[in-house]
Amino acid sequence: MPTTIDSMTGVEIKSPFFDTAVSLELFPVHPNVLKNPNAPQKNRVALIYGSNGSGKSTIAQGFREYAESVVPKTVELNPTAGAAIIKMSSGMKSEKIFVFDEKYISRNIKVQESGLGTIVLLGEQVELEKRLEELKAQIAKLQANIDSKAENVEKFNLVSDVISPEYWKAAITKKLQSPGGWAETSGIRIKRNQIKTRVTDAEVDRLGQLTPQKDETLTREKFTELFSVFDGIETSASPVAPEIRAIDIPEKVVEDTKRLLAEAPQKPILTEREQELLQSFGIEVLSNAKGFLSVKANEICPTCLQLISEEHRTESLRQIENILNREVEEYRKELESLILPEIEAEHYQRYSVLDSELLGQIILQIASVNAMIASHNKTIRNKTADPLSPIECVGSEKLITAYKQLNNLLGKLESKRESFNQIVTNRQTTEKELLKLNDEIAHYVIYTEYQSLLSQRTAKQTAEEELYQLIQARKDHVKEQQFLDAQRKNLQIAVEQINKSLSYIFYSNSRLKLHLENDQMYHLTVNGKDVFPDKISCGERNALALCYFFSEIAKETELQKLYHDEMFVVIDDPVSSFDVENRVGILSFLRYKLNQMLSACATTKVLMMSHDVSVIFDLQKVMDEVSANCAEVGKHAEYCSFQLVNKRIVPFKAKSHNEYTRLMKCVYEYGRNPEPTAELTIGNMTRRVLEAFSTFTFKEGPDKVSLNPQVLALIPDQNKRAYFQNSMYRLVLNTESHLQEAVQGAPEMSFFSHLTVEEKQRTARDVLCFMYCVNPAHVLAHLPNARKELDNWMASIG
Repeated sequence: MPTTIDSMTGVEIKSPFFDTAVSLELFPVHPNVLKNPNAPQKNRVALIYGSNGSGKSTIAQGFREYAESVVPKTVELNPTAGAAIIKMSSGMKSEKIFVFDEKYISRNIKVQESGLGTIVLLGEQVELEKRLEELKAQIAKLQANIDSKAENVEKFNLVSDVISPEYWKAAITKKLQSPGGWAETSGIRIKRNQIKTRVTDAEVDRLGQLTPQKDETLTREKFTELFSVFDGIETSASPVAPEIRAIDIPEKVVEDTKRLLAEAPQKPILTEREQELLQSFGIEVLSNAKGFLSVKANEICPTCLQLISEEHRTESLRQIENILNREVEEYRKELESLILPEIEAEHYQRYSVLDSELLGQIILQIASVNAMIASHNKTIRNKTADPLSPIECVGSEKLITAYKQLNNLLGKLESKRESFNQIVTNRQTTEKELLKLNDEIAHYVIYTEYQSLLSQRTAKQTAEEELYQLIQARKDHVKEQQFLDAQRKNLQIAVEQINKSLSYIFYSNSRLKLHLENDQMYHLTVNGKDVFPDKISCGERNALALCYFFSEIAKETELQKLYHDEMFVVIDDPVSSFDVENRVGILSFLRYKLNQMLSACATTKVLMMSHDVSVIFDLQKVMDEVSANCAEVGKHAEYCSFQLVNKRIVPFKAKSHNEYTRLMKCVYEYGRNPEPTAELTIGNMTRRVLEAFSTFTFKEGPDKVSLNPQVLALIPDQNKRAYFQNSMYRLVLNTESHLQEAVQGAPEMSFFSHLTVEEKQRTARDVLCFMYCVNPAHVLAHLPNARKELDNWMASIG
């Protein structure tokens, strides 16, 4: 089944440059097919001449994107067979398309300095080198970020910097270790150690993360109350007993007192004698006398010391009883029942261990209560002694209040006793409670600083993680760099084949050569010596690229089967204007390779393009020879020449361009033997030849070429260089520029018509010798039999 390359006669192309789809018939059906059925069906080589900007590079890019299946494409190019676009089908073989152009060169050839020499990177090595350069830049950027981030992370470790967690931990530690602070309270005051409790990171976090049940004020109050008891108890103390009970408040006594004092018993009816007795002795004395006389054993009166007779005892008792009737007696007895006992203060001295200050308050309050009791009892006794006389009740309410105040103090003392006994009986539990309260107070003390500590710990961790990620990224990049560098060194090319091609171009085995050194890199030498990259000319670089191109398209192919596989090769500007000194070598190399490819496979096709018309002429001569060689081995290798004009291809007008060769021959013949008939036209002929040569070869007019240091550098002899510089300048000195005129323009009768025949002949020779000096291959291509004559003319110069 035919392949795409075999079937292809042209392409359809569309791009931003070819803004509408254009069909380019590059390999038209051979005209001899109608006359001879055995003739080749299609041409296999297309030569295209086109000025810069005519679209040659776009065509080359189109073939590249088609071959590489680029998506999206910048150039839409499809192979065609006649007017039909060739559609790829599963039965068709995958085509091999290779493109050589400036993009190929920049993609596959790179020279770089290494010590005192040059390293040449080829093919994949160039892409790896690009990636290595990217990695180098990325590693440098990462290192800068690492340095900046590391400096920031370092600040997180400085105790003096407010962003450092250590700064806030130190602030917390200072607070906890301050006099009367957490560490002293815990270690010395509660545990009664000799030193403060140690403040550790774990303690800081534990205290900072507590959740107290009460607010700070209540927590401090509870601690103070419990610690005041705890701190006053020796470890050898015993429980205090008994329980401190509240004193019963005599509220009923007070009420009864008010009532009785407000009442009075009914006075008895007394005799004169009884009234005298009452007035003389009073009820109290009479009541006591009654008691004394009622005891018969009492025989002597304690007042008068006289013997008491029975008659006197009986009469006296009768009189007293009459005075002290039953109602008065009962009243007095009820009054006597209201007498209150005083409170014994000594009873509470045993509780002094609990709280001496509180006990002092209790003793004072007892004294106050007892004073009120004494006043109360005195009133009762006075009333008892004289129940018939009215007495005012004063201060009863104050007595009740005093009792209540005393009981309140006693309740507090009981609480102290209970706490005391609890501490004594279970000191370890109390100590734990105090430590817990002390921790909770510390939590409130360090709360603000601890929140800052947590915040800066998070910030530090984030910064460290970012630094770690940067370091890891740098390690990954360095690892990739090492891997790619090793891979680049391991991409060994068949350098022998490239060196063979270089020697073919430069006619020397040492002129330009690659060496695989111990570093597994290709080092470039010129004439056996290391050379700096900036000393490699554009022509040498392009020659190296062309050699690599032909080696690459034949890689992994056995030598005896070289180029046997069908391929389509696109070559754009293989001979640049800066390669004039190597033109013959490059053209010879192209002829060699084209002959190999076209003779090895009958369906291989080649497209070559150039902006230099002289190169097209040279390639036509090359193809004439290749076609003849292929015909001898039974392979057809015909070619067509085109010119790319206005985004279309038209047949290359060889006769029109051959006018240049005819003019050059006329100038050469005039330089050999001036003919009188040519005197009027030789000036313009010479000028047109020089203009064409300058324009096509150097893209400059003859007036600028003579001053161009790059052009003059192609003349090795310094004396000849100065001679031609003056000679060419003299030629154009008195004539206006004609750079924009076509080579076939009308003759100018005035062009150095003032010169003598000898001067015209010498000028014709100088022009040809100048061209011969800077591009001998070009001149000999048009004047193949003029070498001897030109050498003789050159010898006479300078």
